[in-house]
Amino acid sequence: MYKLVSKRETVEGKEYVVYGIRYNDEYCFEDISTDEKPVKELADNCNKFSLDPVHLKDVIEDFLN
Repeated sequence: MYKLVSKRETVEGKEYVVYGIRYNDEYCFEDISTDEKPVKELADNCNKFSLDPVHLKDVIEDFLN
């Protein structure tokens, strides 16, 4: 199951919360965006359409472009 993950990052002295997607313990992309809503929607769609996790990297690359 795909889940939204978050963590704090500090860049040039400013702290940000970044969001990513995790699939079980196999795949994790932690720093996709600072905007939670679209990353949560992406994770929800990955679950809805039963995305094979081997394609997650490609889906994220398409999402970012």
